[in-house]
Amino acid sequence: MAKYEELVSHLETVPEDQTEVTLTMAEIEGLIEAALPSSARAAKGFWANRDDYTRSQLWLAAGWRVVDANLDAATVTFGRSEPRSGPTPRRREVTPRNDGLSWRTLLTQLNSQPEDVQQLSMTFGDMERLLGGNLPTACRRPSWWFPPVTSRPPFWNGSGWLPVCHGLDRGQVEFLRVGEQLSKRYPDPPQSPNERLADFLAGLPQQQVQVALTFSELEKIRDTELPPKAKTEQRWWANNSNGSQVAGWTAAGWKCDHAYLEGQLVVFRQQGTNPLHEIRRYVASLVNGSTTLGRPGSSTLAEWLRLCRQITWYFEGTVIYERSGAWLDGLPDAAMGTIEEDYDVCKRELTRYESRNGSTDQRTQ
Repeated sequence: MAKYEELVSHLETVPEDQTEVTLTMAEIEGLIEAALPSSARAAKGFWANRDDYTRSQLWLAAGWRVVDANLDAATVTFGRSEPRSGPTPRRREVTPRNDGLSWRTLLTQLNSQPEDVQQLSMTFGDMERLLGGNLPTACRRPSWWFPPVTSRPPFWNGSGWLPVCHGLDRGQVEFLRVGEQLSKRYPDPPQSPNERLADFLAGLPQQQVQVALTFSELEKIRDTELPPKAKTEQRWWANNSNGSQVAGWTAAGWKCDHAYLEGQLVVFRQQGTNPLHEIRRYVASLVNGSTTLGRPGSSTLAEWLRLCRQITWYFEGTVIYERSGAWLDGLPDAAMGTIEEDYDVCKRELTRYESRNGSTDQRTQ
């Protein structure tokens, strides 16, 4: 029943705020690249959500179930459900195929070609180097490049380029420059909460390596409430989670650094950076009088001070403000107001802590 993995892979691309999706049986056949058995069109039992059917085990394990099989219209409606626990059939790893942000580097490569370049051949290896990850097994099938119209649009939709699938069996694909209008084959879908968050993170200045967002700020960005698990379970924020929410930050090149559930705050950082580690090193150098580390820029110090306040690193925030030298010179008045407020909070809370527990100057040594 491996062919039904492609059906489940398609279901996993449905936006998380969409609770149902209806597919024609012809579209399902296009996804699995095989004809459905006659019983699929003659008996609703074929689509039953049974634990002893391998095909239904796959969609149940992925958090979907069949809510209606309309044999007259030859359509099947899937609805979201809680993923089944316990042993599940082994499935191949599938890379989300319809997330435009994941393919931005490839699209940039295509659109950077000179105007006189009307076609470009790329091997799967070339594409994977640009994407920084592996293409799914299904990319060797035309249906992956041209999914059903009820799907999320493929990455090339509206890009001005159209894939030609003649060389898929040889591990390559050719792109033709056809213009934006001709390459627009799918309607634009509404953005999912994950895409809104990814767009927000991708739009941050490149030099900003971390950002701290409260739960309420995240809900405004995502334009929907966070699920209860996000507010009570650390694993919801795990970068290696199987949940679709992870694409909200990883697709933009960010990681969840830490989720402070009690403080209702989440810290994201660009992949390959760790501001918390850098703050520790810098503050330790200030406390110990070391000159090995240079002073970061004023904007970085201001971001670090704000982060220290948000995650209750009051000692580190106070040290950054008081011992970094003349780092405040030249900053605009609006920024100075925020910096002074962050420092006042750190200093006040540090004073309260020291009055109860003694000096904290030894903690970074």
